Amino acid sequence: MDEATENDEIVRTIMALAQSLGLNVIAEGIENVQQLTNLRRLGCEYGQGYLFSPPVPVGVVDEMIADPDRWKTLVPGAGFGSGNSESNFLQSEFTN
Repeated sequence: MDEATENDEIVRTIMALAQSLGLNVIAEGIENVQQLTNLRRLGCEYGQGYLFSPPVPVGVVDEMIADPDRWKTLVPGAGFGSGNSESNFLQSEFTN
């Protein structure tokens, strides 16, 4: 999803289909901020990938989720704590 490619069109189509059917989409393999930004603009609410964390043992996951500061630095300038919707999406949907 980094460039205007056929993959971008596939993702847009999947998102449009899911939205028209009232389904949620979980994006997998998010590796960089650009991919996250593009997915967010398309309305994708859930995701996972190396941008958030490499695979970790199950016992570490609870610690990661419980740390409210972990996600604040993921996207510089995201405006966490400012009360806007852009500032909250990483703290909720994308970190689950």
